[in-house]
Amino acid sequence: MHDVLPFRPAGDLLRAGLVSGGQGMNWPDLVVLLAWCLVGLAVSVRALVRRS
Repeated sequence: MHDVLPFRPAGDLLRAGLVSGGQGMNWPDLVVLLAWCLVGLAVSVRALVRRS
């Protein structure tokens, strides 16, 4: 469950960016965050279109 919710991937990417010499960015975490961003954008646009 924690792998598909955006909280753990966001924390992992934030820690990877803050710690120098770390393992770097994890691509699956980035994909999860981008998917959540796209879902949020789609819901927002749909709500705005329905109001007009």
